[in-house]
Amino acid sequence: DLRRTIHHRVGQLYEEQLDSPKKAIEAYKNQLDDDMSDIEAMRALERLYEQTESWKELVNVLRQIEDQAEDGTERRRCMVKVAEVLAGELEEREDAIVAWRSVLDDFGPTGPVLGSLVDLYEGAELWAELAETVETWLDLSEDDDERIELLSSLGDVRLQRLEDPNGALEAYREVLSIESENDEVRESVAGMLSHEDPDIKRQCAEILGPLYEAEGAAEKLLKVREIEVDCTEDPAEKLQILGGMLHTAEEIAQNEERAFAYACRGVQEAVEEASLPDWIDRAERLANATSSWGELVDLYESTVDRVLDAEIQQSVRMAAAELARDQLEDSARAIRLFELALESEGDDQDAMEALEALYEEGEDHEALLRILNRLAEHAEDRG
Repeated sequence: DLRRTIHHRVGQLYEEQLDSPKKAIEAYKNQLDDDMSDIEAMRALERLYEQTESWKELVNVLRQIEDQAEDGTERRRCMVKVAEVLAGELEEREDAIVAWRSVLDDFGPTGPVLGSLVDLYEGAELWAELAETVETWLDLSEDDDERIELLSSLGDVRLQRLEDPNGALEAYREVLSIESENDEVRESVAGMLSHEDPDIKRQCAEILGPLYEAEGAAEKLLKVREIEVDCTEDPAEKLQILGGMLHTAEEIAQNEERAFAYACRGVQEAVEEASLPDWIDRAERLANATSSWGELVDLYESTVDRVLDAEIQQSVRMAAAELARDQLEDSARAIRLFELALESEGDDQDAMEALEALYEEGEDHEALLRILNRLAEHAEDRG
């Protein structure tokens, strides 16, 4: 006890009166050598090592204090200070990570601890560990601004570092559910619209679509809906999306030509569906509004053979022929199309009568004779 007291007094004199921290350190170290559990000597050394910027020695003595501490608060103080010195003054990233992980394991997660680990993982390019730490932080966070920052960071890491676009979209989607106007996240999601995976493209479109629709951003909305259509396999779902696109183009964008294009796409997609007549009506209405009769006839010719319903198929053939005759005033094309309709339905009275008028108008007497004979035979059969 006497030696301890003497060493302690010597240390105090050098520290407080003689302004000689190095000799004070020597005296306190002698005090500690006599009793390795002397907490007073350890705290004096902690103070002096920090004052003299003796960082490695500071870490060592802090660990000694930690080992002796019975109070959890003191242990935590020492462990945190060790981690801070390792990460900061000593720039020993790997050891700092271990130190902060020890704080986390012993005392549980807090924002400052997790934030320190995130910074270290980023510097070490340990992206999986960084993402896991941010996820833990999110479980603690209840502040919207903090959550937005964390989720944005998590999305970026998953997308750019971990090649996990699905995970990135999960994070981005949550950001936009909190702050739909977040431009950075919107740009990130929009940038993924060109992803090679159709499912990723579809998810991006599904995230952005409602946002653009709520804002009345017609062009952006149509762009993402086009991606949805291209990435969707289910015919009914395709047609539902196309119906919305047609409405957007016609009512919001005031672009009937574009609406007509979507109607044509709808006809093509609906050839095997019960909704085909409705799509045909839409296409004809918009063709009339845009004078797109040639395009409509081309559409009918290119799709008619794929129509499953025989009655609808014949009506499409006849419609194409009538449009060629009445709107395009193309007698040759009309004749060819009426003849195809008659080949399909040999007793189609309307097709025969239309051909009769066209042959007569074109002074094709042989063809006229043939069709008249056929009409006569048909009348006898019905007789």
